[in-house]
Amino acid sequence: GLTPAWQSTRPSLNENLKEGMKGSSSAGARGRMRGALVIGEVALSLVLLTGAGLMVRSFAAMLRDDFGFKPENVLSFQLMYGGDRSNVRSFYHSLIERLETLPGVTAVGASDALPMGGNQNTVIKVAGRTPSEKNEKLVDFRVVTPGYFNAIGMALKRGRDFTAWDHEHSPKVVIINEALARQFFPNQEVIGQRLGLGEQVIVGIVGDARDDNLDKASGPGIYAPFAQEPYDFMGVVLRSTVEPEALTSAVRNIVAQLYPAQPILGFKTMEQRIYERTAPKRIMTVVMGVFAGIALLLAGTGLYAVMAYAVSQRTREIGIRVALGAEPQRVLRMVLGRGLGLVGVGAAIGFVGSLATTRVMRSVLVGIEPTDPLT
Repeated sequence: GLTPAWQSTRPSLNENLKEGMKGSSSAGARGRMRGALVIGEVALSLVLLTGAGLMVRSFAAMLRDDFGFKPENVLSFQLMYGGDRSNVRSFYHSLIERLETLPGVTAVGASDALPMGGNQNTVIKVAGRTPSEKNEKLVDFRVVTPGYFNAIGMALKRGRDFTAWDHEHSPKVVIINEALARQFFPNQEVIGQRLGLGEQVIVGIVGDARDDNLDKASGPGIYAPFAQEPYDFMGVVLRSTVEPEALTSAVRNIVAQLYPAQPILGFKTMEQRIYERTAPKRIMTVVMGVFAGIALLLAGTGLYAVMAYAVSQRTREIGIRVALGAEPQRVLRMVLGRGLGLVGVGAAIGFVGSLATTRVMRSVLVGIEPTDPLT
């Protein structure tokens, strides 16, 4: 918009006379400038449309992907136990027992880090391996209660779940995910292997879960029983056959009975947590889509304006052609050919620009390649 305005403040009478004699605005510098602007608009709109298309396809693929857990019909909340530290085990044990008796509740569990709520890491070592072997790794670490995997909907692939017998006086046990098993124990029997100094025995393997960020593959993870690694701050999940929100009042009553001064944090369904976690990517997708739509509208408007102006400047020429016997279809092809030529050049430039731009987007795409053919 600024270029033609600036150009109009510097009129060239000589050029105008030449264009007037030729009867065609496309022959002059202004015609070339208008054509260049349309080409640029088409190219930029194609780049934005391609980027927006990739974001939409990526977001849809992310939501279709297997999370590794089942968020449907799950209510979650968090507690920071404020009582005597020595009673933290009995408090959460009593809480889970009472929550399991609620009508419609099929499973209850707790973890120090709920899905979509961040996690902590720890360094593990495989007992009995030399320093030269694959022996040390920074992995996700979570503390969970018996029944947590069932409540959150994670599949136990092999071995056993934690039980009430995995308490502070029993041998230390852990459960690992499939990603850790693949990295540390390829083609080996995993159940019974020991970690650390040999004090932690692997008793089970669960499936990989994207429980920190949906657009990242699951990393190696380890789970320890709550009774052996008690935490004050825990997140509780309830799987039910009724609407999860209908349980909030009953949950508050049970917590108040156990510890009246205990605050409850973040009552949310697991689907709400996923919705909030994906908000930045969803907003980015919508914004890119809106910008791409505006760019397409501007490109279409610009193309129409250039073509309409070109036709108005060639009215006399077109009249002479028709008077000399030119068929309407031929005149139409002549006019449309100009527009299609501009679009073709703009699309070619935009295609090359899209290939370059989409490679930069690789890190934010999930489930599709930057050169996705459908997009």
